Amino acid sequence: RGEPGMGLGDVVGQRRFRCKRYTSLSDRLERLERLTMARAVDWRNERANIHRKVQFEALSENDQAILTWAFRCNDEGSGTLTVAGAVASCWEVGLGGMGLDEKVEVTKICSEAGENIGLYMFGLIVVPRVRARLSELRQGELARQFVQLDQDEDGFLSQMQCVNMARDMGLDTCMVWDLVDDCGDKVSFEMLQAVIGRCREHLQLTIRKRECEVREMYRLDQETFKRHRRNIVELHDTFYEYDHDGSGELSVSEVMFMIKDIGLMPKTAAERACISKLVDTSDEDGSGEFGFPEFLEIVDEVRNLRQAFNREDLLYTFQRYDKDKSGSLSIAEISSLLASMGIQPRSRAEQEELAELILSADDDGSGTIGFEEFQQLCGQVEEKLNRMRYDREVSVAVSLGF
Repeated sequence: RGEPGMGLGDVVGQRRFRCKRYTSLSDRLERLERLTMARAVDWRNERANIHRKVQFEALSENDQAILTWAFRCNDEGSGTLTVAGAVASCWEVGLGGMGLDEKVEVTKICSEAGENIGLYMFGLIVVPRVRARLSELRQGELARQFVQLDQDEDGFLSQMQCVNMARDMGLDTCMVWDLVDDCGDKVSFEMLQAVIGRCREHLQLTIRKRECEVREMYRLDQETFKRHRRNIVELHDTFYEYDHDGSGELSVSEVMFMIKDIGLMPKTAAERACISKLVDTSDEDGSGEFGFPEFLEIVDEVRNLRQAFNREDLLYTFQRYDKDKSGSLSIAEISSLLASMGIQPRSRAEQEELAELILSADDDGSGTIGFEEFQQLCGQVEEKLNRMRYDREVSVAVSLGF
């Protein structure tokens, strides 16, 4: 029906205007085919989601909780993950990869899953594929260690040999004992591979959860948490080692000792004086006490100050190694550059820490590092090595009765 007062011709014209007309039967058939195909795709996706939901709910409650937690850490409330979010969520569950090759493979698998990755796809497809690929990449080194220990060449190791191997890897030996105990007196390579994989994931997951616990405890904002996440647990534990009275705060002198303990104290007297003045001026209320969030702010300022001290020298060195003037260096070039600066590991532990720091500086997995990343890396490396050497000096002093 038309509006009041409209004639028959007006009504017909109005209907022709509102309705989309198809010029031929073939156009209408083509449209019908497209609609049919779209409905078929929607139906398949709906069926697949129902099937994945059933599979997901068949997992243990603990596995569901872990996967959901890791997913929520990076979905930003959208209900789906980007490729970068999926990579970050894999890292949360202990599957981020330990070297450049592994990180590249993790990124590749997440990219193959697409840009809008739901919880069920992440937990049932991405995570198992990443786990299997990392196990495959690590198989060669683990097999080499297995063969070295398998003296009688029967293809098995004792439970004690497995536990000792795990201890050398820095894994939870209690968890290893529990897992290998289920394998019987003799452990095959396949069993050991599964045990080591689970323990590695558990260790990394435990660290990730502790990091988040510290964040929640002090309600740290996202930027502060992101800057300090890789060593926030270590900083937190060291802070409370110095908090002898349990007040949750440190005095100025305790803060200065802790700065040295975590490897941030510079070598020259002039730079040390600058840091001492910085700490004094950071006490805005004049109480002479600093809580943990305030201490993190001091750490940021000290790091910025040290970067300013070294920026010109580092830039000159960086540009000297940047032969093609691309503004970035490869991982291999960075290693050579650090060696030329006298930053060299003195032990196997330091070598492993240095390798991990270099790889972690390459956030996007491109295999190259720009100057700003390099500057931060140098600070991190120096901090870590200073901290490890200070700990060794303290251990030696204690053993000698000092």
